[in-house]
Amino acid sequence: MRDVAEAFAEPVVKTLGGVEVKFHPLTFGILSQFEANAEREFTKAQQAETTRRLGEIAKYTEGMAPYDRGRLMLQLYDAAPEFNLVAAMGTIKGSLQLLALAAKACDPAMTEEQMGKLLPFDQRLVESLVNELTPVATESAEEVRQEMVMQARRRLESAIDNAETGGHKATLEGVRSALEPLYEVTGETVPAKYGGPAVPPVEPASA
Repeated sequence: MRDVAEAFAEPVVKTLGGVEVKFHPLTFGILSQFEANAEREFTKAQQAETTRRLGEIAKYTEGMAPYDRGRLMLQLYDAAPEFNLVAAMGTIKGSLQLLALAAKACDPAMTEEQMGKLLPFDQRLVESLVNELTPVATESAEEVRQEMVMQARRRLESAIDNAETGGHKATLEGVRSALEPLYEVTGETVPAKYGGPAVPPVEPASA
């Protein structure tokens, strides 16, 4: 788990357009404010788009039976996309708003308009800054080791699957044997599919 010092990290200082700007690492408060603003704008835009589409199809629904017209309207509403926070953060406008909020946490006078003038026209740089402000929980050495073991195991399992599919069975025995120590590390049993013991059939209960 992250310690207290890391949780309350110091602001990230960047020079943008010749101006030194301090950004507060992203917090639940900053993200919740961004989410509320982004979802409100998304909903407003969706309502406007739905109204536009209703106007477009109005001429086609004239003379339709009320049931058919109602069903068409429901299909239109059901087809509307739902708000996605991660997608909203990844847009140019979303990144701008998020960085403006992070800077505002350090300097209340900062506005979205000012941030827009300071940020360079470089989407990769902006995304990099957002990533830098996103706290990442540190992993212990054991967690890192376990993850590496899992990745190695998945690669070997994939190699076995591909070899069987492609008919290259000569190397399967060696690959299967390499799986055993990886499963031992995680305390699991090698599945029968990869050369482990077959699960004995369940005996029917005696009458």
